[in-house]
This record gives sequence, C-alpha cells and structure tokens, in this order.
Amino acid sequence: MTNITPETRIMMMRSNDGRNSYRRQILAALAVSLGPFAAGLSKGYMSPAIASMQDSSLHEGGFTVSDQQASWIASLSLLGD
Repeated sequence: MTNITPETRIMMMRSNDGRNSYRRQILAALAVSLGPFAAGLSKGYMSPAIASMQDSSLHEGGFTVSDQQASWIASLSLLGD
C-alpha cells in the first residue's frame, strides 16, 4: 500500500470536485441557452421557407403563396410564444 498523507487526499478530492463542478456549470449553461436558441431558429427559419414556398417551380401541383399569405404563415410561428 502507498502512504498518502491526509493533505494529499484533500488535494485529490478538491481537484475532482472542481472538475465535476465545472462540468455541471457547463451543462447548466447549455441547458439554459438551448431554449432561446431553438426559439430563434424557429423564427428565423421563415426567411428561406417563404422563398421556397413562393417558387412555383419547386411544386409539381402549381401551389404558390402570395406575399400576404406568406406574411400570415410567418406570423403563425409567433402565436405560441
């Protein structure tokens, strides 16, 4: 067996606790920031989505969306907030 002094044990415990605490802080920061990030993505997605909805060459059935309809579609994502 090795002889480990009590001071060495305390230092070893502190270094491990510090790492776990650091990891917990990172995990908490990521968890808190994912909500606003997802909301921003859902609101910002309408910009490229409206362009593809208004392009009639992408739709086989000839389905097109006017500017006013696209405005209504884009505003629907804000109703849940």
